[in-house]
Amino acid sequence: MRLLAWIVFTAISTIGMAQDYSFITYSNGQGLPQSQVQCITQDDDGYLWVGTLGGLAKFNGKTFTTFPLEQGLFNNRISCLQFIQQSIWVGHEGGITQIRNNKAQTYSLGDNDRTVIVTDFIQYQGKIIASTEGSGLYIISNGHVSKVTLKNPDASSCRNLEVINGKLYIGTRDGLYFTSDLTNFSRVEAFRDRRISGIALVKDRVFISTSFEGLFRSDLTFKTFDSIPVQSNDLYIGAISSDQSNQLWLSSPDGVIRMSSQMKQLNLNETNGLPVKAINCSFQDNEGNIWFGSDGKGLIRFANQNLQIYSTKTGMPSDLILSGTKLKNGSYLFGSYDKGAFKMNLQGTCETIPIPATTIWDIEYFDGLAWFATNAGVFSWDLKSELKQYTSNDFSNTFRVLKPFKNRLIVAGEESIGYIENNTLHHYPSFKFNLSRDGNIRDIAFYYSNILVATSKGLYELNLSRKTQKLLKKFKTSIASIETDTDNRIWIGTENGLIIFDGINYKNISYSSKSGARFINFIHRVESNIFVGTNDGLYIFENSEGTQTLVKHIGTNNGLINLESNINSSIYEGGNFWFGTSDGLAKLQFSSERRFTDFAPKLNIARVLVNYREIDHSDIFNGLKLNYSKNNLIIDLDGISMEDPESVTFQYWLEGESDKWSPPTLNPTIILSNLDAGDYTLHIRAISGTKKISEISSFPIIITPPFWRTWWFYIFVFVAIAFGIRYYFRLQIKRERERNYKINLENKSRLLALEQQSLNASMNRHFIFNSLNSIQYFINTQDRVSANRYLTSFAKLIRKNLDSASEGDNVVTLHQELERLELYLSLEAMRFKDRFTYRIENQDIDLEQVTVPAMLLQPFVENSIIHGILPDETKKGEIVVTIKALGDQLEICIDDNGIGIDFSLNKKAKFKGDHKSQGMEITSKRIDLIRQMWNKDYELIGPFQMTNPDRSIKGTRVLIKIPYENLEMND
Repeated sequence: MRLLAWIVFTAISTIGMAQDYSFITYSNGQGLPQSQVQCITQDDDGYLWVGTLGGLAKFNGKTFTTFPLEQGLFNNRISCLQFIQQSIWVGHEGGITQIRNNKAQTYSLGDNDRTVIVTDFIQYQGKIIASTEGSGLYIISNGHVSKVTLKNPDASSCRNLEVINGKLYIGTRDGLYFTSDLTNFSRVEAFRDRRISGIALVKDRVFISTSFEGLFRSDLTFKTFDSIPVQSNDLYIGAISSDQSNQLWLSSPDGVIRMSSQMKQLNLNETNGLPVKAINCSFQDNEGNIWFGSDGKGLIRFANQNLQIYSTKTGMPSDLILSGTKLKNGSYLFGSYDKGAFKMNLQGTCETIPIPATTIWDIEYFDGLAWFATNAGVFSWDLKSELKQYTSNDFSNTFRVLKPFKNRLIVAGEESIGYIENNTLHHYPSFKFNLSRDGNIRDIAFYYSNILVATSKGLYELNLSRKTQKLLKKFKTSIASIETDTDNRIWIGTENGLIIFDGINYKNISYSSKSGARFINFIHRVESNIFVGTNDGLYIFENSEGTQTLVKHIGTNNGLINLESNINSSIYEGGNFWFGTSDGLAKLQFSSERRFTDFAPKLNIARVLVNYREIDHSDIFNGLKLNYSKNNLIIDLDGISMEDPESVTFQYWLEGESDKWSPPTLNPTIILSNLDAGDYTLHIRAISGTKKISEISSFPIIITPPFWRTWWFYIFVFVAIAFGIRYYFRLQIKRERERNYKINLENKSRLLALEQQSLNASMNRHFIFNSLNSIQYFINTQDRVSANRYLTSFAKLIRKNLDSASEGDNVVTLHQELERLELYLSLEAMRFKDRFTYRIENQDIDLEQVTVPAMLLQPFVENSIIHGILPDETKKGEIVVTIKALGDQLEICIDDNGIGIDFSLNKKAKFKGDHKSQGMEITSKRIDLIRQMWNKDYELIGPFQMTNPDRSIKGTRVLIKIPYENLEMND
């Protein structure tokens, strides 16, 4: 009876099974001008160009930008597109448009072909060849259009062009034609009378689709060909294309047929997720995405060929799958959150397994039995009819985890750990978890010979041999899953992020800015790859030598029906990775041979505004030079990632103002405000969701300074200031010179007066009177010889004094000065009857080369005679004048052996006579004036008294120091 009931229940619960694929549609809501998409192409900047019956649009992955008629488009009815020679070639009804750098040039097919539709473009022999529906070929070369008509009228209906082995092949309504000179055309006889709809080249094979006769395959010589069966309700094939994986895509009014390289066929239509069955064309972009142009549903992207969705819509009993395993016969067991467990057979049908539990947390196939961890205990099933339940007082009713370990099946409840052995449930009494203190058990992993236990509050390590339980770390949020990688690092998935423990340190791993990505539901290792299920889809890491690299993110843009994954719901078997989501079960095809690839985004500058006005930025990479008043820039960017455009972030670095990149931001606009004058270089880059970085775009920005900050203005100001300073100093010098001139005039007047006084002093009345008395004395005593000699010397002295007084600058040579001094001394020696002797000593001085003020020495000699020698009648006096050079000075020393300066001054103070000697004082003042006027270093030392070693008076000395040079005294 039990067996019969089981068979009846199984038969009743068996249901059909199918699968869905994910497609993303883009239509008028994103800016597509019209929903009937006829053709698709892509340019080097990564933009998709989409041709519709209502206009042409450029697509960046998120929004469309319409290319308007005002920019030169021939008309809005677009029939074909190709990107050739940096240009978009657009086919219309009756004409052609070439778009280069957003500038259009049109070509008309002529008045007779105004209704002819252009079907394809190709470059051949350096020319652009356009095929038409009904008017043959058109050749565009050097801006001119010429027409080539095929002889057969049906052959003029050309649908597709392809270059094979240097020949141009044309698919027509009348079969397949070829040419090597664009003049002579031949037909491939094997395709005579067949309506060719497309040609695709795959490696060394050519695939030719026909409108009603199916698909054919040939070699490159077209000598042999065979027919490829196409399983379709409608044999009509409208177009054919190939992709990077050597797959064929056949577009038809009944959907799309994908042919693998092994000719395995997949029909995509409304039954497995295609939004509309009428497809006009297919196209693969440079990221590998497949796009369809539909007839009424706009542009469609096949979100992920390798991802399939199983849900209640496709026949699954539940959308909330938590667990599963694959059986040896190839069928699957799945456990759900709300509908218990069921089996998926090889035929694609599902049958319910009568386990008395609604929530199946884990399933394992172990020791020939299927084991289920449920909210009602642990169950085993022999895959036929016997179902057995395992309970124990050491466990609660809820079991969360089942994992094989060392020939045992480890079993984890919410508070206890045990194992299955010999079909018996055992408990580890040494390992206990308190719900309030330790939290409930969520997952387990095996670390060397120990068991790691993740709870809602922390991570624990269980040593089976020592029977010890150790807390490794407490966490603020619950742990949902743990896993070890190939480097024996522990990956810890919490409700607030991913953490990796290397045995010493815990490291938080940042891989997305989205909050849902930090809520982790499962971690699963497949070889060196780590799959992390989150509330933001599936993240796939590649682990290598202690480092982890994010290689792929699977989200809604990649085919997921729902971003929220289910806890511990991952399964891997035979190249397929299964995981549960809130809206169904996802199956991702994955193998070591087929690695995940992710592409760096293409970065483009969409718009540049200067002071909020848009400028032409077509040559912006050659540099942007702006006036200082136009220093506010807004730069809009496009980071093109067709697969995941929403995750692209942007960074910039303004070299010259900063030395680092800005933080990544989703905002595609760069705002540079109030830039100072100077030279900058702006570096820009885009970053994908998996941290792939685009090529860096850089261009210089030069903000010219205002004229008052230019180098020539600085030079002008500098020169002006220099001239101002020069004028100021010249004015000051002029004033100083005028002041000095005035002072010099005053000094000269004073000097002349002093020199006159000096002359008077040197020829004082006493000297003249006494000299005349001496002459009279010699005459009266009839000493004619002495009288004549005295008179002659006196006359010479008077003449020399008068001569020096008549000099314009009152300067004489030292020779003249000493000659006059010697005349004076000789007269005084005769007058005082040889009371003293004198001598003038010259120590090799060229007296003719030295000039001195006139009558400089005579007052000092006179002072020595009158006040030094004559008062002492006890001894014969001696006067010595010495001239010598000391360094750069000439030193004139006047010595006498008289009574000394102190005794003489005391005596003069007591003497009250009618003669007051002023020669010394006048000469001292003259020397001070000469020092000021001529800026010469004259120095007068003395007179000072000299003493013998016994402190007796030796005499008086006067020392005069003058510069040793030819003293030319100028005004």
